[in-house]
Amino acid sequence: MKKNKKITLALVNFWNFPAQSPHFGLLCLAAYIKQKLPEIKVKIIEGENPLAEILAVKADIIGFTSDTLMFEKTLINVKEIKKKTKALLFIGGIHITASPESFNPVFDLGVIGEGEITLFELLQLYKKYQNLPFSKIEKIKGLVYFKNGKII
Repeated sequence: MKKNKKITLALVNFWNFPAQSPHFGLLCLAAYIKQKLPEIKVKIIEGENPLAEILAVKADIIGFTSDTLMFEKTLINVKEIKKKTKALLFIGGIHITASPESFNPVFDLGVIGEGEITLFELLQLYKKYQNLPFSKIEKIKGLVYFKNGKII
C-alpha cells in the first residue's frame, strides 16, 4: 500500500429485515472518525445481503457490528468476504462485547465496549504502519484477538 493512499473504512450491519433507520452505533463511529481523522473515507453499508456493495467499496478495513441474533449470519457472510478481500476485518457490537469468548478467527480483531476511541487508535496505527502490527495493538484497550491460538 502506498503511504499517501487514502484509507477506506467500511462499517457493516447485516439484518434480516429492513431497518427504519441506519444503525446508531455505526453512525456514532463514523461521526467520531470523520471528526478526528477526516482523511479517512468512511462508508456505512447495511442490508440483508450487501456482499456486492461491501466488495465494491474496496475498503482497507471492514468493521462489522452484530447482536447475538445476527452473529451467525454475520459470520457466514464474513467468511465469504474474507475469501475475496485482503482487508482487515473486525467485529464490534453487543454480541462480542457480551460474549468475547465467542470471538471467531475469521476476524482479525474484535472491539468490545464503546468503540470510538478504540477504533480511532487502530486507525492511527493503520495510518502509521499501513497495517496493524500485533506488537502495537496489545497496548490498545477494548480489543479481543487470537495470540498463539488463545483468545486475548
